[in-house]
Amino acid sequence: MNKKKEIIFVTGNEMKFRIAANILNKYGIQLLQKKIETPEIQSSDVMEVARFSAKYAANELKSAVIKTDVSYEIPALNNFPGPLVKFINKWLTAEDILSIMKDKKNRQINIIEYLIYIDEKGETHAFKTISQCTLALTVKEPSKGSTFDKIIIREGYKVPQNMLNQQEIDKMLLKQVKIWNELGAFLSKNEKK
Repeated sequence: MNKKKEIIFVTGNEMKFRIAANILNKYGIQLLQKKIETPEIQSSDVMEVARFSAKYAANELKSAVIKTDVSYEIPALNNFPGPLVKFINKWLTAEDILSIMKDKKNRQINIIEYLIYIDEKGETHAFKTISQCTLALTVKEPSKGSTFDKIIIREGYKVPQNMLNQQEIDKMLLKQVKIWNELGAFLSKNEKK
């Protein structure tokens, strides 16, 4: 019996890990979770930020690793906040973002997620997905979720993320698994070579 290929996914997000592990398991990959702090370089290019963090993690763990990173880009604000979303979630409130958007007709926000896989040879492989969403006009449930959870309305929904129940959140996240299936197919193809 062949032993499954093991890859470390550097994340502290249990739900994200569980979804990714289930998908990659179908491709004969066993995903291992490791939470380590990785430096975030200053760049407006989320792929560059993700690649740097993944390489750092691969060097620290001396292993093949997967790292994901996300950029929230509001076209009406010149793609602000980009990869700084983690910091904006700490620095600004949902009301602050909506105040900045008050005179903007275009309410679109694109969530761009990169999955970076650093293989055993240290080579980088990048996978990308884009979710087009809308910014709400008001905050309806101020006590739940991050700054952006309170105002982002995902495609197919009528309310912000923070108002969805767990089943709806799981369903929403499953729509974003494209990059994990792409990685699984890539790994399966390269294993056969």
